[in-house]
Amino acid sequence: MSGNVREWVEDCYDDGYYKQFENQVAIDPLNKNQGQCRRSLRGGSWNFVDGLLTASFRYDDGSDRQTYAVGFRLVAFPASPD
Repeated sequence: MSGNVREWVEDCYDDGYYKQFENQVAIDPLNKNQGQCRRSLRGGSWNFVDGLLTASFRYDDGSDRQTYAVGFRLVAFPASPD
């Protein structure tokens, strides 16, 4: 799905967070700041340059901004049998 739209994710955005993991496996920063934070956008959209069309690319943007290049993904789990 890379290159379709950037996706909102629950992670708090921190421009330098992943730099500390250059030589090791990164730890998921999900909600690392439990208070107010700017949420991350993940991936690149159809109008990005090639180098930014990766699932690992992170970006932040205002949640009140409207653009055709941002979306979200829904995940549904089947109901468990009773």
